[in-house]
Amino acid sequence: MVLVDALSEKVRTGLTPEQWKFYVNFGFTQPTPGLEKYKDIETLDVNASLDQMEKAATAKPLGSIPLFILTQGQPFDLSPWQPLPADFPGALDKAWHTAQDALAKLTPNAKHKIATKSSHYIQVQESQLVIDAIKQVVEAVRNPATWTTAP
Repeated sequence: MVLVDALSEKVRTGLTPEQWKFYVNFGFTQPTPGLEKYKDIETLDVNASLDQMEKAATAKPLGSIPLFILTQGQPFDLSPWQPLPADFPGALDKAWHTAQDALAKLTPNAKHKIATKSSHYIQVQESQLVIDAIKQVVEAVRNPATWTTAP
């Protein structure tokens, strides 16, 4: 499994309740500012989704599968949601990275790499990292001896 800057249920616990209120407006329940004209854009109830993720992780852990986590190295672009409290970008970055670290603990020997030149869209900004991670996971499924914890 390859997770590309994936949303983790742990991000919620890294933010204060006030900060969480800002976060849930980031394209989850309403379209991102500037995209409102797209009536069929997908939204979600992020709290319900994270609750489902927590329940699933408890009910059936992943076990020992090849898992590669790719995490943004650059901050989120929060410009569509300005103004925000001055402390929010740093708090979100810290909560996000802590949650990404938690994802890397979902399986033994998971790999975790920071995409130093990318913000959230690693697949666009550093696509080769995604390609390489996928190739490593596929190879590990075919030949488990190739899976090492070094990224």
